[in-house]
Amino acid sequence: NIVSRSYLIAASLVGHRNDLQARQHFSEQALVYANLAQDSNLLVAALRQLAVTFDYLERPEKVLQTYHRTLPYLNDVSPRLRACVYAALSGVFAQLQQKQEAYRFIGLAYEHFPEKIEDEPDFLRLVNANYHTVILWDGLNHLEIGQPQRAEKVLAQLNVLTPQTQIPERIRIELLNYQSKALTAVGNMEQACAHLEIAINASTEIRSE
Repeated sequence: NIVSRSYLIAASLVGHRNDLQARQHFSEQALVYANLAQDSNLLVAALRQLAVTFDYLERPEKVLQTYHRTLPYLNDVSPRLRACVYAALSGVFAQLQQKQEAYRFIGLAYEHFPEKIEDEPDFLRLVNANYHTVILWDGLNHLEIGQPQRAEKVLAQLNVLTPQTQIPERIRIELLNYQSKALTAVGNMEQACAHLEIAINASTEIRSE
């Protein structure tokens, strides 16, 4: 269990340096040890980390294949993690222009996210299994299917212009980048540039490539 979590941390750290091959390797090792620990939460978290890596590598078929591997375990994992997997699956289907499946899975994500998260496994913060992840995928889905105005409104729910205690700084920067993308899509270039400038300064501060 501890070794699996350690590999999840390692995968996240090498991601800061854009070393995606190492990120894939560490995610796969996290999966190996999650299987040995027989921990469904860690197993799904490792698969999710691996799927995100394939997304960065622009391998959509591997992304979908990897998320499908999580489905048999979702009834046994934290509702918070389950909701974030559903949200990510909705994003894959939006990229494939399968709108109904995208709508269905984002609906499941909102439905399954728990009202209280105090009893959730603490390591889920590490893999960014939070409500803002569901909102992010909802907004990105609208961008993918050609609804930029709706995307901008959804993403505007995320108040990330200043550091947030509940959102890791690396995630806040990523959210700023996506908000900038949505603002660009609706032609609000002034706000898009403002968001991007904040993201650049914050990225420099945490030394993340």
